[in-house]
Order: sequence, then structure tokens, then C-alpha cells
Amino acid sequence: MKYTISLSGRGADASLYPLTEDQASELKSMGIEDDVMSMEEIAEYLEIDEIFSSSEHVVTGAYWGEHYITVTNDETGEEIWNSETGETDDTEWKDGGIKDSSYLVVEDYCKGEFFTFRLETEEEFDPLKLKPVIYEVAEVRDIVSGMIYDGLDISDSKEFSNYWSKGFYYIVYENNW
Repeated sequence: MKYTISLSGRGADASLYPLTEDQASELKSMGIEDDVMSMEEIAEYLEIDEIFSSSEHVVTGAYWGEHYITVTNDETGEEIWNSETGETDDTEWKDGGIKDSSYLVVEDYCKGEFFTFRLETEEEFDPLKLKPVIYEVAEVRDIVSGMIYDGLDISDSKEFSNYWSKGFYYIVYENNW
């Protein structure tokens, strides 16, 4: 049987940029988290052309707790399960930050359907086998960005969907060296 798993809700398209300890302190003192700096000023400070095309570290998806998952049978088009009628029992947590580094999170706060995942299985869909993959970013953002079903990571099957920007936020994460 073939299924489509949809992930929607409120979330983020978060671009992360490594910072030195001095840069992290300087950006905070410049008021970046208080929305004092423009995107152009931030890009100039980071010595990049533009914020969203140059990050090697991006985490996109719905916030954990503000997410909505639906499962549709591809053959009938019928919705057979959603996260309002029952949550999954298990989750997989991962570090979504930049290992051993302070970093800047440029968070595009978004709303809509982030991804669809494809699942093919011999059995009927069982919500107890579905495990959202959650990336923790800067110790303050938990973003659902992948799915595991019956022990198999189906995140590679994800296709971007239709979500839109609701505004930008900036978080400076300082690694406790």
C-alpha cells in the first residue's frame, strides 16, 4: 500500500551560520536579537552575499507541538489518520545546530504545509510505527523535519510543499566552550 504523509503547521526555515565567540558577543551587543539590524547589515557582517542562499546548515519544518500530520491512502485519496485524533508514541531527537560552535540562527517563521513524505508498505498504516524526527536548534527551537516508519527513515522521500513566510527572527547561540 502507498501512503502520503503530510507535515504542516507553524514552523521555520532556519539558516545557521557559525560564529566565533567574539562574533556571538558582538552581534548580541549590536541588538540582532532585538531586530535592530537589517538583513543587508547581517549579510555584510557575515561577509556573505545574501542570508538564505549561502548557509550550509539549514533546518526546515514545523515546530514540535505546533505541527499537524496527516496520512492519506494514495489509492483512495482518503485521509486515514491525523495527529489531532492521535499522537505518535515515539520521537527521534537530533541536534540541529552546528557541532562545537556558536552560531547565528536566521529564522524565517513560516506557516503551511512543509513536506510530504512517501511511504510504501505491505501492511495497513499503523500510527504507532510513525516516529517524527525532531531537530533541536539553539536549545529553543524543536523542528520536525523528518519521519521514520517502522524503523525505516523515510526522510529522503520528502518533497517540499507550500509554506509561506510570516516574518524573521534572529537567535545567537553561544556554545559554552
